[in-house]
Amino acid sequence: INNLIKNKNEIIYTYNSKKIKNLKNVRAYKLDISSRNNIKEFAKNNELKNWDCLVILPATQNPIGLFIESNSEEWARSVDLNFTNQMFIIRELIPKRSKKNKVKSIMLWAGPGTNNAPKYYSAYIASKVAQIKMTELLDEEFDDIKVSIIGPGWVKTKIHEQTLKARKLSRENYQTTIDRFKKNK
Repeated sequence: INNLIKNKNEIIYTYNSKKIKNLKNVRAYKLDISSRNNIKEFAKNNELKNWDCLVILPATQNPIGLFIESNSEEWARSVDLNFTNQMFIIRELIPKRSKKNKVKSIMLWAGPGTNNAPKYYSAYIASKVAQIKMTELLDEEFDDIKVSIIGPGWVKTKIHEQTLKARKLSRENYQTTIDRFKKNK
């Protein structure tokens, strides 16, 4: 956001629990992406007209554990947050894209498991694989929108606190996460 501000971009961002402090010349809106009704209300905002770049990055690793250990409702909510509702908001906002700028961008964030099958994160990983395919499909459908998905690898973010909180269910990933934090890897 700070780099975009330096280049005099108009920025609107969403948050679920906390606003980012000390940001000037940006607008912030509370958005619970787990709620499609909340997404619909958010998308009605006239300030969202004429966007030229959407960056979509909410995620949860929960439920953590083997598929059979997961609560069915929590598993489905995770897929909604990690995939379905992200496509829902993109679908709601595509009609509001800029007509002036020739090319618009939508950027998504991939996760682990696209080339292997890590245990304990089935809802998260299945959702990220689905996002990759939707990125390809949307990029093919729209001549004026470049849709990309970035797979940065393991990044030190607060999402890994979920693995630490689920010590028993995350099994060996608990220690791996601690080691990565200690070594700043």
